[in-house]
Amino acid sequence: MTRNNEVKVGRIVIVEDSKVVRQRLEELLGTVAGAEVVGTAEGVQEALEVIWRTLPDAVILDLRLKDGSGMAVLELVKKTRPATTVVVLTNHGTDEHRVKALSLGADRFLDKTADFDQIPAAVTL
Repeated sequence: MTRNNEVKVGRIVIVEDSKVVRQRLEELLGTVAGAEVVGTAEGVQEALEVIWRTLPDAVILDLRLKDGSGMAVLELVKKTRPATTVVVLTNHGTDEHRVKALSLGADRFLDKTADFDQIPAAVTL
């Protein structure tokens, strides 16, 4: 939220190894006023490069990526750009994963199966 209760969505990067899920997220976010997907990535290194290049307001992040763990991306983003909203969206929604992600600074932790429809609200934190 910004001052005067205006919702600010802004620039979003999607970090997800599944092309189908990435496309679905882009379609969903395309219906959100003020949302602009400025980049996507499938792996850790690619994600970090896209995030540093585009400086998004929010990142939607899967935990299992093509070449490693989304936890590494989460940790680096929150250490270097703490104001960036990070929404973890995963099929691995165990309590252990949730606790670790939240302890590393995730703003939201969502399950792909049960919480997909909460993405628009999650990026307007």
